[in-house]
Amino acid sequence: DWRLVTQGLGRDASTFGAELGMANVLSSCYNAETGKKAAIVKFAVGGTSLLNSLSGENSGLGNWVSPGYEAALGSAVSDPERTGNLYDSLIAEVQTRISELEAMGYTVNIRALYWMQGEADIAKPSEYARAFGYLAEDLRSDLSQELDLYVGEISKTFGGSETSANTAFIAEQGKIVAQTQNCYLIESGDFEIGPEYGSPDTAHWSGEAHYAIGK
Repeated sequence: DWRLVTQGLGRDASTFGAELGMANVLSSCYNAETGKKAAIVKFAVGGTSLLNSLSGENSGLGNWVSPGYEAALGSAVSDPERTGNLYDSLIAEVQTRISELEAMGYTVNIRALYWMQGEADIAKPSEYARAFGYLAEDLRSDLSQELDLYVGEISKTFGGSETSANTAFIAEQGKIVAQTQNCYLIESGDFEIGPEYGSPDTAHWSGEAHYAIGK
């Protein structure tokens, strides 16, 4: 029985070892006699939007607009060809990994999704809350009705300094979690971003902060 976690962070080879390590740690929570193990499927593209937006360096790959939100947008959808591509790709990736695990003889039980995204949508917190409601509903429809959602706060110093826009967005994230069933907040907003905090730039946490947030 594999307990599958999907994670909304950037996907690259440099972090594969950390994901494997986390899966092993989660697996150790089960008694050896149970035969249960944990797996993590990691998929996302940095600098992308949950909203009806196609801007930024990775805009060619689309956005995270989920089917329910796209239907609600109707004729306002910015680009029918790219809107929702990342959401569709996430679902396809998870289904592919499930098929691989099932072919290995495992029964897959999807348990949770960790969502770390929002910096691209800071300017529209209210619309973000609306979009997230559709996202939660669609993820549970496409993956599991028992799916728990874990939402990571953006950093209050995203962009290099603490701003009212950052703190307002973090406050909105708290409201989103409070009004979404089986949704939990990862209080990562106080972990500061910037070269003076050991970050490689003004958009990513340092390695030390990542470890702390993980714990």
